[in-house]
Amino acid sequence: MAKEALGAEEYKPTCLEWLVVMVNSVLPHVNEKNVRVYCLAGKDENSIVAYIKHDFRADKERVSNIETGVKELILAVAEVYEWDSWVNIETVITVKEY
Repeated sequence: MAKEALGAEEYKPTCLEWLVVMVNSVLPHVNEKNVRVYCLAGKDENSIVAYIKHDFRADKERVSNIETGVKELILAVAEVYEWDSWVNIETVITVKEY
């Protein structure tokens, strides 16, 4: 009998994993020259973490507006799937120094 190929097992992503994929698919439109944003699943099954990395030259108000926008985006995507009642959003903001 032939061995199954790697990855042949069916995999069903969790709601949180799906939310991360959907949010990250839109985030390239948020990214700009001095600021990069991406999301990953958090430490528990209800948390999504938005990582915002910015250049030390980035305008602080702009970074704050991006943080607010990313949170709103995550909630909007979660609302589409009716997951907004359980999702927790965390943000991690770091400065890239050159």
